[in-house]
Amino acid sequence: SEKQKSLALYSTNITLFSPLSNLYQLCRIHSLPFLKFRNFAKIPPIIPQQILLRYAQLNLSIFTKDHISPYLTFGIIGILQGAVYGHATTHFANQLKISKPSSATIKNIFRGSLYAFNRDTISQGIPFLFVDKFRDSIVTPLFPTLSDQTAKWGSLITLSVGSTILSHPFHNLQIIMQINSDVCYKKSVEELYRKLGVKSFYRGVESRIIILLITN
Repeated sequence: SEKQKSLALYSTNITLFSPLSNLYQLCRIHSLPFLKFRNFAKIPPIIPQQILLRYAQLNLSIFTKDHISPYLTFGIIGILQGAVYGHATTHFANQLKISKPSSATIKNIFRGSLYAFNRDTISQGIPFLFVDKFRDSIVTPLFPTLSDQTAKWGSLITLSVGSTILSHPFHNLQIIMQINSDVCYKKSVEELYRKLGVKSFYRGVESRIIILLITN
């Protein structure tokens, strides 16, 4: 159907950027040089799997949206999306020898799902729930000459970027759990903080903002 063709095309297009973003975030958290060709050369082997996983995620997300409360759906989509990210993250962690041997495996892709649930509930839920209120109470009063469409898109982009930044610590914490089989939720916070203090929780947020602006 046309719908499935669109989902397949979207899955392919986003996969051109998403694994690169996962690699960048992994390098940022571990203070590794990103701009080295040998890092980029590790991306192609996982492209077909990433496209299939993304395609499955989109279909499951649509099913969830149609049959479950949309407010709960954001968290469920986050868990599914976290698994797609985890597939790339564990691959790169092993290639870059960041983790202990056999610590970052494909079995880890759903580790830290509570973080993923909270991440997308914030990053996707806030713009969905509050974009109209934000436009009417803040953007339009401050910029009364803006057209309705400009005010709406400005509000959506502002809230989306802000909520992405707000949710990013959950993203990095899930990465820590996905690449370390022996790390629990409590230890993931300690492990991430040990690297660079509070800054570690926001490392790589710029790549998620770029992906947001490209895909949404």
